[in-house]
Amino acid sequence: MDNNNFVTLVENARKRQNTILSLKGADYADNNDRLSNFKQVAALLGVDQTTVAGVYFLKHVIAICRAIRDKTLSSEPLEGRFDDAVNYLYLLEACFDEQDDKRQEEAFDAIPPIPLGPLSSSSARSVPIPYDLLRGSV
Repeated sequence: MDNNNFVTLVENARKRQNTILSLKGADYADNNDRLSNFKQVAALLGVDQTTVAGVYFLKHVIAICRAIRDKTLSSEPLEGRFDDAVNYLYLLEACFDEQDDKRQEEAFDAIPPIPLGPLSSSSARSVPIPYDLLRGSV
């Protein structure tokens, strides 16, 4: 495949993926929360939302692997499996991102208050400061 055809393929795939995200997002999102479906299933199963999103993603990966092995896919076009797999990666990234935000909030909540008043050397203590190495921020 030459570069121009590849660029066209990617552009068309992204348009399909955006359409799918919009249409299915309306069906699966609650109260403007795109991850609500994952959270509901996670609560029912006693796991976290990232695990649920990962399982949904793997369902498409397995179907793609079967198509590679069997040279056929009967339930839907392979293109649809690719589109769904890519979209689940976006949703999985959103799950991780939200999980990281919650961890940051929990880390801040875990910091003990700084004592007010004069500090003597015996009452001074170090206060841990969370630092996110990936983002370079507190």
